[in-house]
Amino acid sequence: MCKLIFLVLFLIRGYAACASPDSLLTALDSAVRNRKSAAPAKNPRIAELNSMLNDAENLESKYRLCDELYRECRACDVAAALDAAAAALDAARQLNNRLYVGRAEMNRAEIFGLAGMYGEALRIADRIDKRDLDSAALLHYCLIRHSLYALMSENLPAPEERRRCDSLTARYGDSVLQTLQTLQTLQTLQTPQIAELESAACRIVESAALRRAGEHGEALNLMQRCLAKHGGDEQHFAAIARELSRIYAAAGNRTEQKRFLALSALSDLKRGVGDCAALTELAAALHDEGDIDRAYSYIKCAMEDASLCGSRFRIMEISTVLPLIAAARDRKMKLEKEKLLKFAILVSILSLVLAASLFYIRRQYGKLSAAEKALKEMYDDTMLTNKNLAELNRKLTDTNAIKDEYICSAFNLCSVYIDKLEKYRHDINRNMKLNRVDDVEKTTALPLTSEELKEFLAYFDSVFLKIYPNFIGDFNSLLNHAGQILPKASNALTPELRVFALIRLGIADNGKIAKFLHYTPQTVYNYKLKIRNKLAVPKDIFAAAIKTIGR
Repeated sequence: MCKLIFLVLFLIRGYAACASPDSLLTALDSAVRNRKSAAPAKNPRIAELNSMLNDAENLESKYRLCDELYRECRACDVAAALDAAAAALDAARQLNNRLYVGRAEMNRAEIFGLAGMYGEALRIADRIDKRDLDSAALLHYCLIRHSLYALMSENLPAPEERRRCDSLTARYGDSVLQTLQTLQTLQTLQTPQIAELESAACRIVESAALRRAGEHGEALNLMQRCLAKHGGDEQHFAAIARELSRIYAAAGNRTEQKRFLALSALSDLKRGVGDCAALTELAAALHDEGDIDRAYSYIKCAMEDASLCGSRFRIMEISTVLPLIAAARDRKMKLEKEKLLKFAILVSILSLVLAASLFYIRRQYGKLSAAEKALKEMYDDTMLTNKNLAELNRKLTDTNAIKDEYICSAFNLCSVYIDKLEKYRHDINRNMKLNRVDDVEKTTALPLTSEELKEFLAYFDSVFLKIYPNFIGDFNSLLNHAGQILPKASNALTPELRVFALIRLGIADNGKIAKFLHYTPQTVYNYKLKIRNKLAVPKDIFAAAIKTIGR
C-alpha cells in the first residue's frame, strides 16, 4: 500500500499540472481504505529509538535520542511525543545545558498546542529565555509562537479573541521573516538540514501573510518555488501542498484546492501522520460540493487517526465539521431508504405479476414440453430410420456398382472362354480330319487350369482395382511399416491381398474364399494369420476398416 501511495506521489509531483483531482481522489480512496493494513513508515524508527534509549550511555546521548524520538512521534502520537519531550527536558536539566532546556521546552509548547492545551503551551513558551537560544532555536521559537496563535485564531469562538490572535499571528510571522533574514545575512544557521527545514517553514509563514493580505499571485509564486525546492522531502511536501490549497481556495479555484488537498492528504497517509489537517479540509470541501459519501469517509478517517494520535486540537476541529457531514449523510441515506422503500413496493407488485406470469408460463411450458418430447421421439425415430435407409442405400449402391462391374466382366470373360473353346474345338476337329491323332492327344493332354487360373486371377485383380483403386494404399495404412505389401505390378494383387479383397466384397467364409481362389482353406487361414501379425491397429478396428475401404 505504501508503495502505491509513493508511486502516486512521485507521478503527481512530476506532473501536477496534468493530474486530475478525480484521479487523485481515487488514489486517496484506496489509501484510506487500506491505511490500517499499511504499516506506517516511521514505526520501525520509533521502535529503534526506544531500544537505543534504553541502552543510552550518557545524558547527552539520552537527550539527543529523546529529541529525535519527539520529532518522530510528533505527527502520529501526541502522548508519546509529550513523553519524549519531557524526557529530553529532564536530561537537559541534568546536563545544566540552557540551550537544550530551551529546545525541550519549545517541543513541549508545540505538542501542547497540537493537543489543544493553548494556555499551557503559552505558559511554557513565556518561560523560555530567548537569550539562551542559538540562531536556529530562536527561529524555531518564533515559528512555534506563530503556529500557536494561528491555531488559537482558528478555534476560539469569541471574535475579539480571534482578532487579537490574528494580530499576534501576523506579528510573529513578521518576526519569523526578520529573524530568518538576519540569520541568512549572518549565515549563522548551523546545518544545511536545519536551514532547509526552517526555510520551508518560513516560506509557508510568508505565503500565509501574503494570502491574508489578498496577494494571491505572489503567494502562489512563492509556494511554487518552495515546492520546486523543498517538495522532494516528505516532511515539507504535505505542508507546502496544504498551503497551496489554501491559496487556491482564497482565489476561488476549487479544482486546484482539491488537487493539493488530496496531495497533502496522500503524503500524510504515506508517512503515517495521525494529525492529517488536509483530510479534514478536503472532507469539508467535498461536503460543500455534495460528494457526501466521500466526505464522510475522509472525515471518519481523520477522526480515527486524530483519536489514535491523541491530537485534541485536531479532534476539536474535526468535531465542528463531522456533525454537518454526518447529518448530510443521514439525510442522503434517509432519501435513499425512501427511494428503496418505493422500489421495494414496486418490485413486490412486479413480483406478484411475475409470479402469476410464471405460473401461467409454466403450465404452457409443461404442455409444450410434452409436445416437444413427442416430436423429439418421432424425430429420433425418423432420423434412425433415415440413417438405416441411408446405410442400406449406400450398401445397395456399393453392391450394385460391384455387381454391374463384375456382371460386365463375367460376360466378357464368358465370351473369351467361348472363343477359346471354339478355337479348341476347331483345332481338334481339323486334326481329326487330317488324321493327326498324335496332335489331338498332345492338345488334350495339356492342363487347362494353370494358365486359365493365372488369366482368371489377373482378370479379377484388374476388375477389383478398377472398383477400388486405392485399396492397396488403404490396406497398407492398417499395417506396420515392416509389414507393408507392395505388389510387383501396379494392376495386380498378391495372394494375401486377394483374400482380403474378397472379404471387402462381402465373402468372409474361408471355404468360399478358398474355392474361388483355388486355395486350400488352411492356406486362406495362414494368409489371414500372417496379416494379423503385421497390424498397426487393433484387430477389431482392422476388421471394421476392411469393410469401409473405398467408401
